[in-house]
Amino acid sequence: MSTEKTTSLRVAEGRGEMFGDLTGRVVHDSFASYPKMEALIHRYCHAHHLRELQAAKEQQEEWAGKMLWYLLVLERFVRRAKRRDSTHQNRGSPELAKDLRETIYQRYDDILNEAIQYHQELPPLPSGKRGRRRKRTGHNLAERLQRNREDSLRFVFDWAIPFTNNLAERDSRMMKLVMKISGCFRSQQGAADFAVLRGVISTAEKQGWDVISTLRLAPEELADKLLIG
Repeated sequence: MSTEKTTSLRVAEGRGEMFGDLTGRVVHDSFASYPKMEALIHRYCHAHHLRELQAAKEQQEEWAGKMLWYLLVLERFVRRAKRRDSTHQNRGSPELAKDLRETIYQRYDDILNEAIQYHQELPPLPSGKRGRRRKRTGHNLAERLQRNREDSLRFVFDWAIPFTNNLAERDSRMMKLVMKISGCFRSQQGAADFAVLRGVISTAEKQGWDVISTLRLAPEELADKLLIG
């Protein structure tokens, strides 16, 4: 979990093991376990969507290019609006005109309806004797974007929600480097200790604190310093 001022890292046996007792807003990818945190306001990371849309576009799916362009236009619209009205940058956006809101939704729906129709007209993929009929990757992506419309467009209507979760991706990069390149961890406790240290170091850097001095603080002192900050 990551914000502009703090970083919290932890170790879990499986990715489906979610945080508990959280409230507020969260930006993440489309992993199925995240929506189970029902007390949170969810938003899907568009960095992931842009990569998937680019891949679909390269497979000659015309709708994907349209959606790719549309999401980038909306991101630019929000960025410019934030600059014009800096007082609302982190407190939610001003109320958009009803006709503008409807236009944003309508264009989004039109592109995805085109995508669904395109895939429904393609010959079905071969499937086994059991289970649901297989769908193409682009078809699954279009249905996911359609199903999660409100969460996908939430960044337009609430400026406290970023376009991507790149901040959290950057903050977890050191952990992933150790896992994938440096030989992983030797024990569960060692991994947990490393997660705590990386979280403290990252938080200190964000807060502008001296890292060595911060690491010398007792947990209670660190908590008090965070509350004051």
